[in-house]
Amino acid sequence: TAPGQPDTVLLRCTAVLGIAAEVEHLQTFDNLHSLPARLEKLEPGVEVEICCSWTAHRIWFEVGDFCLFATLPFSRTHLLDWYSEMMNDGPRNRAFAAGLVEAIDRARATTSPTNGGEEGGTCCRVMDLGCGVGVLSLLALRAGADKV
Repeated sequence: TAPGQPDTVLLRCTAVLGIAAEVEHLQTFDNLHSLPARLEKLEPGVEVEICCSWTAHRIWFEVGDFCLFATLPFSRTHLLDWYSEMMNDGPRNRAFAAGLVEAIDRARATTSPTNGGEEGGTCCRVMDLGCGVGVLSLLALRAGADKV
């Protein structure tokens, strides 16, 4: 972290362990969590509003005033739970890979120099709109696309 430019939040949780009839024990947990991006240089004592959100699987923080970011907050964007599940869905990804192989093979068979192909009809270009992390782009390259 650059001096005066925070990029993490210290989260301190205190939990009461035990049953009410018994002696209760307090347990404190400290964890560091990343902000979406480094903040502008702040003077000591400046307060920054940070919103904490959570699900059963993760916790994240958002800064209320985007003007405080030193850079756009995209470098540490956290994936949504469903996005991670989608990326790790083997049957789905295998189906997309098979479909790309078929489409690229079909495109190569019908490509001619007049519609963008090189001599002999060998060029195949694929466009992945809204590619996210680029899984489909990588699958297209693996399937034989010349340019993605």
